[in-house]
This record gives sequence, C-alpha cells and structure tokens, in this order.
Amino acid sequence: MIDSNQIDRKFAVNVFLHLVAKHAYNAVIKSKISILENGPLGRRTNNEQTALHKWYVNLGEQDRRNVITILQDAVGMAVFSTLVVLDNKTVGYPINEQVSDFALYLQTYENVNDLKSGSPKISVRLNNSTDLEDMHDEFGFLIRENT
Repeated sequence: MIDSNQIDRKFAVNVFLHLVAKHAYNAVIKSKISILENGPLGRRTNNEQTALHKWYVNLGEQDRRNVITILQDAVGMAVFSTLVVLDNKTVGYPINEQVSDFALYLQTYENVNDLKSGSPKISVRLNNSTDLEDMHDEFGFLIRENT
C-alpha cells in the first residue's frame, strides 16, 4: 500500500502518464501492428483490416518500417494533443465566455463504498499546475525515453 504522504502531483502524474503510455499508446500501436502483420482476429473479420493486412505484407521492408513510424507518430500526436486539452493549453476557455477549465484528479479511497459515494480520502489535481511540467510535455519525454 502506498503511504498517503507519497501521493503528490508528481507521483499522480507519473502514475497517470505511465498508464496512458501503456494503454493509449503502446497497446494501440501493438494492436494495429499485429493486425497489419497477422491480419484481423476472429471469424468475422473486418474487410478493410484484411485489405490493409494484405497490402502491408506485400510492402518492402523499408516501407513497412515507414508505416510503423507513421503509426507511432500518429498515435503519439493524438495522445499528446488530448493531453494538451486536459492541460488547458488550448486557446480560450472550454466553454465560450465562461471562465472554465478541465480538472483531472487522482483520488484514493478508504474502501469501495467511499469510491461509490464519491468520498475520496486523498484528491490530487494532475493538471493546471505552475510548479511542474505540463502533462503533455511529460508524456513527450516519457515516450522519447522509451523508444
């Protein structure tokens, strides 16, 4: 169990970004590469995915590497851009003419009932901090370190 004194913004952002990297970046890329290389799974295959698989396997080695690079860049940019929105770094407020922002929190609970009732023990805001890097920048650093 994590000591509640260890759960600060830096810790919370680190947990969040590692999960985003694992599930919204790496897993998506891995899944799409698998479909390109092996074809779609299941008995009811998607015709478009089957056609992309057939096209991909007929490419030369350098062209296949280029496709993977484009895929990694596109997924990375999509996640990065989403984090820019969550970091409230777009022009203007989310709701026109209304002071507003998006708030993302990591919350811990004493038990499942507290989770269900929305009564957190600890609540740490991840975005809109002036003391640390924005999440989108931290994500960029994270995926560059791991590639």
